[in-house]
Amino acid sequence: MFNGIDVSSYQGDIDFEKLNVDFVIIRAGWGQKTLDKKFRRNIEACNQRNIPCGVYWFSYAYTAEMARKEAKACLAAISPYRITYPVCFDFEYDSVSYAAKHGVNVTKQLASDIALAFLKEIEMAGYWPMNYTNLDFYNRYFDDRVKKYDLWAARYTQKEKDIVKSAGLWQYSSTGRMDGIKGNVDLDKSFKDYPALIKIKGHTTAAEKPKDAPDLDVSKDAYKIPDVYKSVFDAGYYYNRYQDLRDAFGPKATSQQLFEHFVTYGMREGRNACFGFDVKKYREKMSDLNEIYGDDWQAYFLHYMLVGKQEIAEGKRSSF
Repeated sequence: MFNGIDVSSYQGDIDFEKLNVDFVIIRAGWGQKTLDKKFRRNIEACNQRNIPCGVYWFSYAYTAEMARKEAKACLAAISPYRITYPVCFDFEYDSVSYAAKHGVNVTKQLASDIALAFLKEIEMAGYWPMNYTNLDFYNRYFDDRVKKYDLWAARYTQKEKDIVKSAGLWQYSSTGRMDGIKGNVDLDKSFKDYPALIKIKGHTTAAEKPKDAPDLDVSKDAYKIPDVYKSVFDAGYYYNRYQDLRDAFGPKATSQQLFEHFVTYGMREGRNACFGFDVKKYREKMSDLNEIYGDDWQAYFLHYMLVGKQEIAEGKRSSF
């Protein structure tokens, strides 16, 4: 079992040097575009200190389409960072009240549709999706379609037997105290070694830097990768994975240089450029595409980006 905390702007400026935790879950934001004002500070501090971290996004969605937009906002926010714990969907009583103010009654069917829309977007992007909820919500608002995803259970008790057995994370207190944080903080336990599981399954975006690789922080580049490529390309991962790129571009490599190399050469050579998409596995799984594309690696990338990703989300193709 691993001990952790979940934090947001309510904790103010955390002194991460004093923290003694195995992991941190960080609020990235809420709604369709609002970032937590301490998100970047918190996640950059975790990444710099190699503290395993995940994120959660508070939902105000009252349609599935709104939830998909929230997921995309979350993905855009976390894309420059290393995520080694789940990306979590947070739908609570305030979410239901917000929907009611807009004339929408949140039923079990609707809440499940909303959660699935968010979680599937996260899953398609290559992260490990998780649903955060308390036991009342778990039973009243989510059906079996949602319950197939890992659960982060909010249950303020000291008895593990009082939470759902399938829970991967357990938020067991909202009044914890810890060095480095002024005031209360939520305390959590993890029943799974998520960094190990995520590394095995390849659900993360930022590659671990090889010992001999120079430092590179492409997250501060002004250049923006086109949205359609974000499911197959991460500049930091691409740079750290291939020694020839580090040799060619050096420690001052930019996102634009790496992206242009990927589009011009990397895709044609079948180079993987993020943890979430393995072009060789995609080719092996999609036998019908083999007959059409043969050894044209670029075609597999383009098919996944433009068609395959959505077909997998809709259940028209199996995942790979």
